[in-house]
Amino acid sequence: MLYRGSYISDARGSAGGITASRNRAGAYLRARVSPTNVSTTPRSRARNSLAAMPAAWAALTTAQQGAWNDLASANTVPNKLGDPIKLTGFTMYSRTNVLRLLGGLAQLAAAPTTIPTTTLTPPTSITLTASTGTLAANVTNTDPWAATTGGRLFVFITQGQNPTRQSPTGGFTFWGSVSGNTSTPPATLSLTVPPVSIIATRVYFVRFRAIDSVGRVSADQIVRVVAG
Repeated sequence: MLYRGSYISDARGSAGGITASRNRAGAYLRARVSPTNVSTTPRSRARNSLAAMPAAWAALTTAQQGAWNDLASANTVPNKLGDPIKLTGFTMYSRTNVLRLLGGLAQLAAAPTTIPTTTLTPPTSITLTASTGTLAANVTNTDPWAATTGGRLFVFITQGQNPTRQSPTGGFTFWGSVSGNTSTPPATLSLTVPPVSIIATRVYFVRFRAIDSVGRVSADQIVRVVAG
């Protein structure tokens, strides 16, 4: 669990059967609920990608591991509260390569030689259509992930939630990714076959995360969408 303040003014995560979250009324605590372990194809891909990381890390050379360790020690990334934190070299490696495997890319052994983050402009004109199970949006095709072959934009979605909710509860499930292209960068995205049921008038939170062709990962962009 993460928390900030002299007591608890902001928190995310679970500990001891209690989950911390936040809505428009402020921070709150609730009993932790374990989700049903539904084995959808996107969930399976995400779990398999994560499970592959220890062996992949062990297969790196000492020099390659050292480069990831150096990248991690020299830079920070934002945590769930947006605060800068230091990662281990293994966590930095996994952060990059879990996404690459999800996007159908080969694992990246060499660490990026520059800062470990890349730009992601929030997608716009986002629509979620219940009748077709389709998510559509406009993206900025000058972002590094879009403008170079080998970049990817990843999309995750929550279960449908009460229309009054202003912040997500529960976890995000991987839906799909959009490939960058040096010759013809994508300006839109369209995903079908959602990993959760899309129900009209329900609220969904969609998380976007990008990775560029050299393995730099963006900060998350989370958008609230009402299914139509």
